[in-house]
Formats: sequence, structure tokens, C-alpha cells
Amino acid sequence: MSDANQPALDLLKQAAATLPDVHQRKMFGWPALFSDRGIFAIVSESGRILVRLPDPAAFAELLAQPGAELWKMPAEQWQMTMEAKPVKHWLYLPTDFQDDLQLLEQWVRRAYDLSLMQPPTKRKRSS
Repeated sequence: MSDANQPALDLLKQAAATLPDVHQRKMFGWPALFSDRGIFAIVSESGRILVRLPDPAAFAELLAQPGAELWKMPAEQWQMTMEAKPVKHWLYLPTDFQDDLQLLEQWVRRAYDLSLMQPPTKRKRSS
């Protein structure tokens, strides 16, 4: 983990502190928070917080906020196209949210609640 994302990770963990059964592990090489049903937040290497919003209304509501951005996978990850592709359900929170704990908690809670509505993920067993 880089020094750039440690303050954002600390803030994300603070925003999720009241949520039950949250655990941290890496996803895509970045620190991420998971509910018992799946991932709901990530901190990028640049220190930006991303949330997973599979509900179209919640996704549209957040995307309409100034500073919210689609998370786009770099083009080199996609061998069939030369353009970065948006990652389904994922948005960067506006950076201003990192200065407003109440607003950050609200969106982290929404992402967490939506993760609980997803079917359980099957973990791959190592052999």
C-alpha cells in the first residue's frame, strides 16, 4: 500500500466503523472493504475512495454529484479495445466527500447495504 492511500483508507474505515461484519483485504492490489456478501468499497493507489453501487438509481444519484467519476479500467487491461472501459457499478466518490465524514458515511452505508442484497460470492478453493 502506498503512503498516498493510507489517509483515505483510515477515513474509509472510520466511515464504516459502525457497520457489522466488515473486513478488509486487497482487491486489484488495493485495500478494500467487504461485507459478508461481497466487496463494497476500495481505496485507489492515488487515495481516492470508490464505492460499488449495483442499484441503478443510487448509481445515477451519485454520478450526478459534482466530482463523482466512473472508474475506468486502463486500456491495457482490455486486449480487444484501445479505450479505457468503465467498470460496472463502480464510482469514484467526489474528493469533497473525504472532507465531510457524515456524507462519506452515508454513501459507504449505501454501498454496504447494497452489497448485502447481492447473492453470496463463491470463493475459489486453492488446491
